[in-house]
Amino acid sequence: MKNRIFYFAATIAALVVLISAILLAKPGISVRSDAVETQQSPSDSHIPDGMVHIQGGIFQMGMSGSNSDEVPVHNVKLNSFLLDRYEVTIRQFAAFVEVTHYITQAEGDGYAWCYLKDASNFQRVEGANWQQPEGPGSSIEDRMDHPGGVHKLGRRGSICALGR
Repeated sequence: MKNRIFYFAATIAALVVLISAILLAKPGISVRSDAVETQQSPSDSHIPDGMVHIQGGIFQMGMSGSNSDEVPVHNVKLNSFLLDRYEVTIRQFAAFVEVTHYITQAEGDGYAWCYLKDASNFQRVEGANWQQPEGPGSSIEDRMDHPGGVHKLGRRGSICALGR
């Protein structure tokens, strides 16, 4: 059970990194395959069911002439990691929180940056977190099997990305 909780926590962290990379992926960002260190992949017997091994590497993050939180362009080394084959659902994340008492950055900060249905950009929403994705009064009750949301993007905020 402890190993599964560890892998679940690692999966949450990996999802945060991947979502950050996807959201920040813009022209001019490249992955340098020539700079990737050769690493041994774990044997299939060491990979828990439902997980896959993601090979680490070095990539350039950021974009010149962009928002202040996207500059400067810099190299980032990402170690190899294990990732769940499928998205973590809100139901799974709730079980993780119940066991670990994990508090998200949005819960700690008291707000999250959310992409709301009628907005053209992210909005700071007081009281938004994974349980209240659009802020106070909203609910995850009918979305328990949707992918989990309100993921941290660095130290500057969080993003609401609950399955819509």
